[in-house]
Amino acid sequence: MTTKATTFTVPGLLILHVRDGLITRVRDYMDSAGVAAARV
Repeated sequence: MTTKATTFTVPGLLILHVRDGLITRVRDYMDSAGVAAARV
């Protein structure tokens, strides 16, 4: 098995909901088409 190191950038958005100084919810959105294209 051979591997090849490649660098790529995928646009994304991270939304944090904070209450009383604690993170209560995290939502993570990425460009799934960009991730799929990078894996080819």
